[in-house]
Amino acid sequence: MTDKSKPLVLYADMAGGAAGDMIVGAMIDCGLPLNLLQAEIGKLALPEIKLSAEKVMRRGVGCVKFNVTTFETHHHRNFSSIRELIERSGLSEYVKLTAEKIFRRLAEAEAEVHGTTVEEVHFHEVGAADSIADIVCAAIGLEYFGTEGFYLSDFVLGTGTAESAHGIIPVPAPATALLVRGYICRQTSVCGELTTPTGAAILTACSMGKMPSSGFTPEKIGYGAGSRQPEGIPQYFRLWTMKREAGETKSQDIVIEVNLDDMAGEMFPFLMDRLFEAGALDVFFTPVYMKKRRPATMVTVTAEEAKLPQLGEVFFRHSTTIGLRWYPVNRWKLEREIVEVETIYGRLPAKKVEFKDKSRVFPEYEACRNAAEKAGVTLFDVYQAVYQAGEQL
Repeated sequence: MTDKSKPLVLYADMAGGAAGDMIVGAMIDCGLPLNLLQAEIGKLALPEIKLSAEKVMRRGVGCVKFNVTTFETHHHRNFSSIRELIERSGLSEYVKLTAEKIFRRLAEAEAEVHGTTVEEVHFHEVGAADSIADIVCAAIGLEYFGTEGFYLSDFVLGTGTAESAHGIIPVPAPATALLVRGYICRQTSVCGELTTPTGAAILTACSMGKMPSSGFTPEKIGYGAGSRQPEGIPQYFRLWTMKREAGETKSQDIVIEVNLDDMAGEMFPFLMDRLFEAGALDVFFTPVYMKKRRPATMVTVTAEEAKLPQLGEVFFRHSTTIGLRWYPVNRWKLEREIVEVETIYGRLPAKKVEFKDKSRVFPEYEACRNAAEKAGVTLFDVYQAVYQAGEQL
């Protein structure tokens, strides 16, 4: 893994668009070992997959072209089968959770396009082993660099039409259009697909918003090349790795508030899950009384301002509200990094934070829940094991 003396930040500079192989290629160019990817991808119960990387030139810039060779015939899978494939693998809990998050975001977009459910939606191109490898390798890369996601530039979109399993479709593809909804996009006159559904899913599922304006020192710059070489645009995806001093940082975010007095109680947990998936930093419910002395629930969300469109859409789609209010708020937070600790329940991911030369470790709920269910113990038992292991870091 990388040196953790300072927190590492990844900035996705989509100068020439974004695709899964371009993202992984740029990660390799920044130092992600190919042999690590090959060893980890072998933990999936898939037909033999061979990974390779080659140095190519794009617009006079040396880039890495990441290639996946598989002996599998084209295979369509649904979200449930891919999730089971990942959960049964020997991958780390962090990689499992990150890869599942990416596939879920993609499944939600595909389900909306095809008018079906997330569990039933069938992936065509993305269901093949090579596309699964792109997404899992991106998750492995995030773990390797010790970061939770990417800061994003504007998305770059092409025009015209493209071939798909369903025939001729417009560019951007319907799923891509849904995935980048709410993000700043730049339309170009380039004919063809510049941002693919896989690339959009990886970046939006792991988005940390727009790059803050100061406080970062560039460390490495990697370039990932795709298969196409379109004219009129840089032919690569550029990834910056940056470091910032450990300690606390201050930022300005927003708080969104919605009062609901006509929504059934069982709908609130579902709403909370969708808000977190859309990028909420925090969500909580408060019982309140509204006009006419009606009991109600106030939903409060803290988020980066760039996430307002996505979060607003969640409220209007998954709650009974017909309006919301939001306002800026200052937030003071400790820097954190993802670490893995060795426990009697296996290696588990956790967040490590530091303040004035003292560190603390916080368990990751989903990973601990999975470990508790597998071991037949309480969640409290797993949490305690993580805390004890964290004291040894």
